[in-house]
Parts: sequence; C-alpha cells; structure tokens
Amino acid sequence: MNFEYDSDKDRWEYYKKSYTDIIIDTDMLFTRKNRLVGTFSVNKINTQIKLEQVENKSKENCIELSGDCFFNFNEKKYERYMQIAQSSEELKKRLLEYKNNCHHSNANCVLLPVTGAINNVKGNVYFNNKQFKVYNRCGRPPMNRDDRPDTFIYILSKFWDIKARGEWNLREAGLFLSNSVFSHSLNGENFAVIYDFLNSFNTLDKFCSLMFGIDENLVYKIKNNGKILITDIYSLEKYLNLASEFWNSRKNQMITF
Repeated sequence: MNFEYDSDKDRWEYYKKSYTDIIIDTDMLFTRKNRLVGTFSVNKINTQIKLEQVENKSKENCIELSGDCFFNFNEKKYERYMQIAQSSEELKKRLLEYKNNCHHSNANCVLLPVTGAINNVKGNVYFNNKQFKVYNRCGRPPMNRDDRPDTFIYILSKFWDIKARGEWNLREAGLFLSNSVFSHSLNGENFAVIYDFLNSFNTLDKFCSLMFGIDENLVYKIKNNGKILITDIYSLEKYLNLASEFWNSRKNQMITF
C-alpha cells in the first residue's frame, strides 16, 4: 500500500529517532486510509508532557497522532505562490527548490493530533471578511486554504489567550469554538479529548516544543507571521525565510535520519 509521505513507515522511523518526549513503537501503528496512525497515552509529570504509544484499542487519556508536511509547498501551493513571485527570479528559484526538495523532507515532517481532526483544521484555515476563519465543511470549500503552519499556530494560540482571560460568557465561548482549533471536533465525539490534551499544556510554547521541536523565539516569529496574508513579494519572502528557519531549527534540535 502506498502511504502518504509524511506518515509512511520511513517517516515514523524518523519520528521515533527525533522525538525525545514521544515514545514510539512502530509495531503498534495501524492503517487508516493511506496513513499510518499511532495511539498515545498522555502523561503529565509536573509541568512536562510525555506521550507513549499504546495499543490501538486504548482510549482512556489517549490521542491519535499521524504525520504532516508542516510547510506545504505541493504543486497547488507552488503554483499560487509562483503567481505572487513572478517579478522575482530569486523567489521563483527558491519556490522550485522548496517544492522539489523540501516539501517532502524529514525536516518538514511533524506529528499532529488526528484526534479532533486537528490536522484537518490546519489545512482548512482561510481568510475572509478581514479575519482568518476555519472552514467547517459547510458550503463550497474556499479556494484560499493555504495550509500554512504559521496561521495554524496563530489560530491555536487563541486557546491559551482565552484561558489567560479567565471567565467568559456562553456567547463568547460559542463564537470562539465555532472558529477555532476545536471547530472540527465539535461535529464528533472527540471535543473533550482534544480539549483536555491542549489544556494539559500550560502554554503554546510548551505545546510547540513537544510537537514541533521549536523554541519560544521561533514560536513567537511563526505565530506573528501567521497574522499576515501572503499577497506580495515581501510577504512571500518572509514566509519562505520562516520555512528555512524552521527546517534549520529542526535539523539542529532533532536527530536527523
């Protein structure tokens, strides 16, 4: 069977070597469509979160993870960014390099929760009416869903921002949840599971450290860039530089395979 690049057996072997706080046993992976998926128990020791792979049928205090190409430079995204880069030969050259050699690379592959369809939320953020929104599979899919990790982290950060505010009323809660990292989980049975998982992290930085292997300085850069639309050469170049910085950080902080 042909699996998606980011969740095939080779990538899971890479994850096994590179994630120090996620204990992986590739013999316990299972197939879901064209992906290999793992079930992990969530263990909090003081303020540190560790995940350990368990049998697929385990449900108590567990989440499912699979792979994701973090910065998306597939053919469709490449064509869109090329339209923006038309007057810059340097950017066009970089885009071709990113599509051919970086999109499918170990440094660009991370684990994301499948539970609560968090991985699908990342791929369904779009811009409309002066704000980023999450497409909830109602109506025609927007064309400008760019699957940007920076925008995903920006959307994700709002969870901890809301927590820091303290009390909030039912209307505020509804408005937040309907256009948040929880949007897709509200249609199923996994809202409480993914809420408890995210809530186990004290900060966005802690979550990004475990799942993406990046420090708080890079989290700050990525989150703030996620607020910006990519509409011109300047914003495109910033996005490409951010991708390069992320890949270099992954190579420096994690064991390359």
